[in-house]
Amino acid sequence: MNRLLLTSIILITTPHSCLAHEYHFPGKGSRVAWERANDLNTQAAEKEHSHKPDQAIALLKRAIVIYPFDPYFYKNLGLIYENDKKDFAKAERLYQTAIHMSPTNATFLIGHAGLLFDEGKIEQSKQALRKAEPYIKSDEERANAQRLRSFLYAN
Repeated sequence: MNRLLLTSIILITTPHSCLAHEYHFPGKGSRVAWERANDLNTQAAEKEHSHKPDQAIALLKRAIVIYPFDPYFYKNLGLIYENDKKDFAKAERLYQTAIHMSPTNATFLIGHAGLLFDEGKIEQSKQALRKAEPYIKSDEERANAQRLRSFLYAN
C-alpha cells in the first residue's frame, strides 16, 4: 500500500474529515458566524469530493475568515493541501494551527503524523504518532493510528 492510499484511508475514516459533516460549535465567538462558516465547510467537503479542490480551498478560506476559532476548518484545509495540491508546507502550517488550537485532539495529531509520513519524514512521523497515543479515545482513532503504525514500522 502506498502513502497516498494510506492518507486516503485516514481521510475517509477520520471523524471531521472533509468527508464528514457532523460538527459541533466550539463555544467561542458567535454561533451565527460559526453556522455560516460551517455551511461553507460543508460546501467545501462537497467540492473536494467532486474533485474541485480549488473551489474547496476558497470556501474553507472564507469559512476561516468568518469564524477563525474552529480548528477543524484549518485541519480540513490542510487535508486538501496535502492530498489534492501536494503542498506539504501549507498543509503543515494548517495542521500546526489546528494542533495549537486543540493540542489534545488525537485526530489532528494522527493526521499530522500521516502528513509527515507522506513527506518521507518517518522518524518525525513516529514521534508525532507517539504524541497522539495518550489522547486516542475512539475506535476509529485507534484504527487510524494502527494503520499508520503498520506503515511506519514496515519501512
